[in-house]
Amino acid sequence: MRSRRGVCYTQITMDTYQLNDRAYSKAFAKVTMLTFEIDNLKQEIKSGITPGISLEETIEVFEGAKTDYAVWSHILELIEKQNK
Repeated sequence: MRSRRGVCYTQITMDTYQLNDRAYSKAFAKVTMLTFEIDNLKQEIKSGITPGISLEETIEVFEGAKTDYAVWSHILELIEKQNK
């Protein structure tokens, strides 16, 4: 067991296929959720109604979400290539 910042982690044994499958599922879920977030942010920016934060802040969040989408999409592609 390793301890990091007071949390104990145990070694989980899984084969490469299981690890790649789980990684793919997590990356796919992240890309899917970012798609919903980007669509919602587009609507907020278009309508000018941005609950809780300014329009400028919403645009910054939107740009960050687009960057995250690009990164996670790339990770997803790498996992897909590795699984072939």
